[in-house]
Amino acid sequence: MEYKYKLFNTASKTAKENNLILSRDKDKKMFDFSLLDTIKISEEEKEIIKKYALKYVDPAFKKSMYGEVFSYLHNCNGIALYHIQKVFSKNTGRRLYSIFILTKIKHYTNRRKSIYEECYDSVEYKADNQKIESLIDIEL
Repeated sequence: MEYKYKLFNTASKTAKENNLILSRDKDKKMFDFSLLDTIKISEEEKEIIKKYALKYVDPAFKKSMYGEVFSYLHNCNGIALYHIQKVFSKNTGRRLYSIFILTKIKHYTNRRKSIYEECYDSVEYKADNQKIESLIDIEL
């Protein structure tokens, strides 16, 4: 996967132009979840991954452990790793915003046919992007 973005001075314009999800907090974080397109999981499970990332991932904690029980018959859990790409102003040297890129995920979908069964049938999904190591901080 290639991670080249059209960068602008504002986080909202950069997020809009690159189909990134902008966090609602004051830290100007945006997320690239394009790696999720490579694994075949339900949309509700993808939304859980995004929800936990938006809430808990930051520059100090780039790993997200998540889990959700949808019903007695279906749940999911996993761990996701993000790489941060910081964008700075060339004029002032201040950080304008950060882009968090999902780089590695191990996801489990657990289902059972009946509430009387003790064990879930678990399916593991893995996705990894090795090229992400070469990213560096950018100045605008």
